[in-house]
Amino acid sequence: MTDLDSELPGRLAALAERIPVTDMVERSVRHGHRIRMKRRSALGAVGVAVLVGAVVVPLSLRGSSGPAGSLRVGSGHGVVNAQPLLSSKRQDESFDVGASGGFLSDGGIPPPWSACPLATIRAGASLRATRYGEAGVVTLVAARCKLDYHLTVVGLVDSSGNLLSVPLAGDPDSTNLPGSTGEATEYGKAIAGFSWSGSWCGPPAAAVRVRMGPGYLDVPLTGPQPTCQGTSNSQLVAGVIGNIGQAVQPPPAAWADLSINFAIGPNLTHSALSGMAITFQNSTSVPIYLSPTPTYILDYQDVHGDGSSTGGVVLTRPGQQLVVRARSTLTVHLPDTPVSVRDTFAPNSTITVLVTIAGMPSARAQTVVRCASQTVQGRVTCQGPFVN
Repeated sequence: MTDLDSELPGRLAALAERIPVTDMVERSVRHGHRIRMKRRSALGAVGVAVLVGAVVVPLSLRGSSGPAGSLRVGSGHGVVNAQPLLSSKRQDESFDVGASGGFLSDGGIPPPWSACPLATIRAGASLRATRYGEAGVVTLVAARCKLDYHLTVVGLVDSSGNLLSVPLAGDPDSTNLPGSTGEATEYGKAIAGFSWSGSWCGPPAAAVRVRMGPGYLDVPLTGPQPTCQGTSNSQLVAGVIGNIGQAVQPPPAAWADLSINFAIGPNLTHSALSGMAITFQNSTSVPIYLSPTPTYILDYQDVHGDGSSTGGVVLTRPGQQLVVRARSTLTVHLPDTPVSVRDTFAPNSTITVLVTIAGMPSARAQTVVRCASQTVQGRVTCQGPFVN
């Protein structure tokens, strides 16, 4: 082993913590940017691999064969040297359902880096139990290079490197599918989500196989796996690609049986949407769990089309389980949401707010702007911060 081989893991880990990729999303929300990455028509082509954390392994090539559980690149094999990359706090939202339509972008120009050599990528994958099976996340990190945007989970492999007979399902039959963050791979740090549900009676999965360009990585997998319920019928469903810390899971098929109603306070004051609540309606004879946790987006605009979007916000209800009982409803109150200072609404104008959650139909409600007025270039708008 050379000095570079021994120093590389530490350098990559340090670099991973310094690149503020997720800050772009936070800045775009604060500044009211409405730029979104275009949703791909087929989620399977978007690169639906789960890349969220557990362990990360530096790769070194060692010829055509290697020990069980090693990380493979193309036709070569590499020896795994597992290292932790992410704290549990950073991983939590990655196991939530991704936002419909994609995340916000600050519109920045990514660095002019070339594609990452597969042998330089550090990767890890983990599973976490949910009400509808296991949620998976794969994390890929490399230094000063671009990951393949079309990276795709193609299956699960056993400890000998053989593909397991767990099919990768097509796009789930649901509305408002989550979207990928296109810029995530441009900075050499990305995660992707997937789910593994149903009964599995075969050998345990040792790794997730991810295709990247002409090659592939077998990424070591940890966490709980589906159990055998008499016969094997399990499947993989692809999630989306995102920045580290973003929600990337696909919505459970059961959510297709939910409808939602949305309510908002009658007046928009103090530059914030307030008095908001989502009511989930379950008309079936079985309970439906909001597990993994959903992420919602609020889009708001006036009759002129002025407005913005909140980006993805994870739905929370502290201290209570998110379950919609059979033939019943569940209401969740949303926190006040600041309106962008760039939005030039007119006094007494009507604002339409659309709430979207992946896997469910959208809903909308209206509120009225209450503010002191001013005239700018012949147009009446709100003067400074909104007032009561």
